[in-house]
Amino acid sequence: MSKRILFVDDEVSVLKAYKRVLQHRGCQWDLVFCERATEVWERVQTESIDVVVSDVDMPGMTGLDLLEKMQGEPVTRDIPFIIVTGRGETGLKSRALDMGAVDLLLKPVDSNELMARVYSALRLKQYSDELKAQKESLDQQVRRRTQELANSRLEIVWRLAKAAECRDDDTGTHVLRVGTYSRLVAEAMGLGSQHCETLLLAATLHDIGKIGIPDAVLRKPGKLSDHEWHTMQQHCEIGWCILAESGPAPMCLTTGIYDWSPADQVRNPLLRMGADIALSHHERWDGMGYPHGLSQDQIPVPARIVAITDVYDALRSERPYKAAYTVDHSLQIIKRSGGTHFDPDVLLAFLSAFDDIQEAEFEYSQYLSQVPAGATGSAELDPVQLHTANLL
Repeated sequence: MSKRILFVDDEVSVLKAYKRVLQHRGCQWDLVFCERATEVWERVQTESIDVVVSDVDMPGMTGLDLLEKMQGEPVTRDIPFIIVTGRGETGLKSRALDMGAVDLLLKPVDSNELMARVYSALRLKQYSDELKAQKESLDQQVRRRTQELANSRLEIVWRLAKAAECRDDDTGTHVLRVGTYSRLVAEAMGLGSQHCETLLLAATLHDIGKIGIPDAVLRKPGKLSDHEWHTMQQHCEIGWCILAESGPAPMCLTTGIYDWSPADQVRNPLLRMGADIALSHHERWDGMGYPHGLSQDQIPVPARIVAITDVYDALRSERPYKAAYTVDHSLQIIKRSGGTHFDPDVLLAFLSAFDDIQEAEFEYSQYLSQVPAGATGSAELDPVQLHTANLL
């Protein structure tokens, strides 16, 4: 592809001289000639130009004005700019170079010198284009790898959560809905985007402790005895132990292959938030919850959020011991529990986000209706696909 060299000078005779000299020397460049800097400014923003050769003194926009505008825009900043002047003004060359010009030529321009400077500018443009292409390629690789890591983390967290949840929820989507609803509530509260994204994943781990509860208790269709209820309550502390408690590192993690320590695990913001939620999502605003009877600000904010989204989804879901409640009935129960079970501010955010929550609930039901029968407990229920579809 021919290189495009754009010449601008308000004197037509100068432009004709450029054309005559360059064509006489047999150059294969695509030559573009303009009489006004304003026209050049319009063209460089929309056309592919490799070098600009510009006079300094022109009516309206001067060559230096054009150079300044081109340097101010990312799309034109890397186009090599050669200044041509008939002035012998002291300091003009240094001023032009400081502004971003690659060279300055004095009129009358020697044809050999002009060719040499344009060739030099073209090489500079080629190197610049190659560096930009390499940077873009690296940026794409980083973005792709970052997305792969994010998808991998989502997949691992969901499977960890499902390992416990699918024992009393065959679809395994309760944890996904709670994560989605919790993020919507957090956004309505004005929490930061990173906090909301971490909460999306951490909330799915709220019942990870159920993995330690016997099936006889977890799947019992009737009312639990006092002893069984005490056993069920232990899932909060079991979840905390899984996500937060430090212990000896597995042998493979102490061989130097991975830079890992128990303290690092606790500092992981996802695990830290997940542990807080697992431990405290059954605490109540009035202090009548479990396992520690925390109240109000003693309860971590993420756990207060999950408390309300978990209850709402449980009300709306069929369980061995109950049918699914209607939206209106579920919402009435939630509203009556503000200031007792739930943080009043979190309740307000929940109500503010409720239209979005209902939309997400509907989209999950639509998604599940398209999953083949019997496949909801398998990899066919893909959290990465759900995330791509804006369900997660």
